[in-house]
Order: sequence, then C-alpha cells, then structure tokens
Amino acid sequence: MHTGQALLALTLLAAGPASAPPRVVVCLPKGSAALEAQVGRAFAWATLTTVGPDNVARRFPPSAESRSVGEDERRLDERLRAAEADFLALRFNEATARLDAGAKIVDRLPPSVRHEGAFVRLELLRGRVGEARGDAGAAAAFASAAEAAVDVELDEAEYPPRVRQAYLAARAAVRARPRHTVEVTSEPADAEVEVSGQLAGRTPARLSLPRKRCFLSIARPGYQTQISACPADDRAAIKLVPATKDGLRDQLRERIASDPAWFLEPLLLDTLAAEEDARWVVALDRDRGRGLKALVFSASEHALKPLEPSRFLETEIDKLSAAVRALVQRGEKLEAQAVETPAGLPALEARASDPTLGTAVAFVRRKGSGDFLKLGLSALGAGRFSAPLPSLLANDGAWDVEYYVEGRDGSGGVACQAGDAGAPLHFRRAGEVASGAHARSSRWYIWMALGIVAASAAATGIYFATRSNDVAVTFGANQ
Repeated sequence: MHTGQALLALTLLAAGPASAPPRVVVCLPKGSAALEAQVGRAFAWATLTTVGPDNVARRFPPSAESRSVGEDERRLDERLRAAEADFLALRFNEATARLDAGAKIVDRLPPSVRHEGAFVRLELLRGRVGEARGDAGAAAAFASAAEAAVDVELDEAEYPPRVRQAYLAARAAVRARPRHTVEVTSEPADAEVEVSGQLAGRTPARLSLPRKRCFLSIARPGYQTQISACPADDRAAIKLVPATKDGLRDQLRERIASDPAWFLEPLLLDTLAAEEDARWVVALDRDRGRGLKALVFSASEHALKPLEPSRFLETEIDKLSAAVRALVQRGEKLEAQAVETPAGLPALEARASDPTLGTAVAFVRRKGSGDFLKLGLSALGAGRFSAPLPSLLANDGAWDVEYYVEGRDGSGGVACQAGDAGAPLHFRRAGEVASGAHARSSRWYIWMALGIVAASAAATGIYFATRSNDVAVTFGANQ
C-alpha cells in the first residue's frame, strides 16, 4: 500500500470523544433556592450539580439502617401522641400500655439528643398518669425524666406548674451529684467527642462526666460513629471502624443538612465527588455578613485548593464562577511537546497537572494533511505519557508534523487538552545531512554512481597503460 494510502486508512480511526466540560458539584448553604438559579447560570461552562440542605435528602436517600431508625422514631412519636390522648380521656390503662411500648422503642434506638427528648416526654407523662391514679411511683417517673442525658425545658402551656416544679427539683438533685473524670482515646486519633450531644473536644480527651444517664459519641469523617453509654471506668479506648459506602452517604446527608462546614474532610469530599462523578467540589457557606465563603476541592489531588478571593457577595456569583473556572483550568492543564530521542525517531511527551490521569491520546498528521492519525500514549506514571511518532509521518528524513493531545478521565471523557484540531501544536525537523554510515546507507544511489564512475576510470587507465605505441590508419578497402 502506498504510504499516503496507509496514512489515510489509519486516520479514518482517528475520531475521539468530544471535549466534555468539567464536572463540578456546588454545595449550597441552607435556604438557597434563589441562589441555585444564579449558580446554574454562572457555571454554564461546567457540567453542574448543586447539593445543599434543601435537596441532600433526595440526592442521598437514607441507608437501610437509617430507614430503620427513622421508622422507630415514627412509631415512638405515634405511641406518645396516642398515650397523651388516652391520658386526656382518662384512659389510664391504655396510656400506660402505650408508654410501655414506647419505652421499648427508646431502649433500642441509638442515644441522641432527639431520642433523649422523647425519653423525657415519655417519663413525664408516666409521672402524670401516676399522679392522676394516686400512684406513689409518680415521683420516681419525674426523677427518671430528670436523669436524661439532655436538659429539656418544659413548655408552660403543655405542663402544669406542679409537674414543672417536680421535674426541676429532681433535675437540680441530679446536677448536684459529683462528676468523674475519664480519659478517652481513639484509633485513629483526632475524632470529635460529644457528651450527650455537646461537643467536648477531640481525642485524646480528658472528660468530666456526670453520674447520671449520659451518652458518649466518637465521630470521625469516613468512620462509623461510635455511640455508647458514658463509661464508668476512668479510661476508654475506642477503635474506629471504616464506614461503609452507605455509612458515608449517611454522613454526607446528615452533615450537609445540619453543619455544612463539617463535611469538608477529604474522605467525605472524595465520596461526594465519586457519587456525582465530579472532579471538583465547590463548598459555599454564609459568613456573618451574609457574604459567601468558598472552598474548592480537587478530587484528583484529594485536597482543598486555595481560591482567591475566598469571599464573595451573593451578587458576585459570576465573579465566583470566574475564579473557580480559572482554578479548574490550572488544575486540568496538559502540556505536550515533540522531543528528539537517541534512536533518531522523535517522540511525543505529555505531562498532566493531575497525577492520577488515566490515559492520554495524541492525534498527529503531516502538515497540510486533512486527517489526524490517532496515537495512544504509554502511561509513565505521575501524569506523564509518551510514544514515538509513526515513521510514516516522515518525508525523506524530514518531519513536519501537527498534533494535539487529549487527557482522558476514567469514563473516557476529555479531562484536559494540549492544542486542538483547529489549532494544533507543531513539530518540524529538516532532513538529515549525509554523513557517516547512516548517510552512506541512506544515499545508496549516489555511492553506486560514484562506484561506476570509479570503475570506468580504472578500466580506462588500464587500457592506456597496456596499449601499443604503433598507430595504423587505413583508408578505403586496401590494407
């Protein structure tokens, strides 16, 4: 096949995927319905997903475990409402039965501020039923409510004065009890420690715990949260277990909904980026002046990237978008060049700013040709790629080549690019000068011609050296 035909046949395979806009997730603060539309318009240059407290529950549905807890919470609320209705209707036996069923649900629920609030509500109603019956156990029920791990303030419209007074007196007695000190450590360290829902520090921590109903929560992003009754010993060592995929999704849902700053941990941000198939996460939160604080996370580098400026007014979403876009373009940069090699065959080399970039593909052609030849580059690690230029692109030792290179992400989309079909990069090298063994072999026809001339000259010399000096000239037919 003719070289030009071979080149054309190969270039018919050169169609690559279209350059795709970068995938970006923007995390919005609570109450940002109006802001979401502005963000959508400003980030039109990206494939955009918005996540925030208002929609995170839809994007990250609860796991089976979370659904089970939610179902128990619903049943508990139903039992308490029905028990309160029975109490008001003087159906004390029915109320007591419902309270007993509710107590069993509380016992199997994990400790939390919400569940402790339900426990107080249940015990206070039990005490009121006891009072109405003239039961001596009413005071014990009020005392049990006061033992709760959280302080609940009673609504004057819901509880009569005598109930509030009994509860407050019991709570004061509980608070007067001496506390004890506990040293809490975790593996890994630097986990958040909460005592009955109140932040108490990070591990390792020295805690002063009440001698009453109390629960300890040890939480670190990416690990299963450990919740248990407060330890009675003076030391507690907690070994954290990595969270499951469902557990990470639960953490994202709960923390984005309640505390946007908390999920700014690489492991959770990696999870968010993976769930949304995004390379960048932009987290927005409101500061005290109603401005927006912005942080940008690069999934390829597993790190937060500085954004300048980092604070914007809500009317400056376009300015925020431009700053993020500039950062993304710097982070998705690809450099490529043609280099000489000891073998004499030029090679294409590419280097991506993303060290985890999976593949790179070059498109090359002789200058002036209409089609590009697709050339896969070998991965050298750390975002580096290389491949020799096909020899069929050379023209009698000279190279005049146009090319561009695309870096591909895991889905095959174009993540970064050096040059393009409309404005390709250029490599030119003149033909080789005839010198040395390579020049002699590449110019064989010149040496053959020189050999023929030399042979002819040698033959002529031999003839003149050996001929006779006598000369005979003959005219006509006579000898």
